Amino acid sequence: MVGLNVKWSNIKTLDNISALTNLKYLSIGSSSQIESITPLAGMTQLEVLRIENFKKITDFSPLSALTNLQFFSIEGGMYTKQKVDTFEPFSKLTNLVYFSAVMISCVDKRIDPILKLKN
Repeated sequence: MVGLNVKWSNIKTLDNISALTNLKYLSIGSSSQIESITPLAGMTQLEVLRIENFKKITDFSPLSALTNLQFFSIEGGMYTKQKVDTFEPFSKLTNLVYFSAVMISCVDKRIDPILKLKN
């Protein structure tokens, strides 16, 4: 399997998903019970990642290891903004050609880390 879309789930952990080492596309939407994104850090083969409404997560630094990402989308919920401590981890995604941030509240209020991306 190279693609997985999970929507409206009540999963709390991504441990099992991280074992899918051939995934290139991962979309996890409206999964507000996710407690950690650390398992995603080992999924370095991912090229597309879409995450939505991860209410319990504000530190997205584990995603900085996903240097093969070309497409990354992070979104809040319909009525709730996704809190992000900083955009700094996303500046490490050097192959990124598409970045989308919808319904986001960035704690440090800085967007300049995203502007460092060259693609």
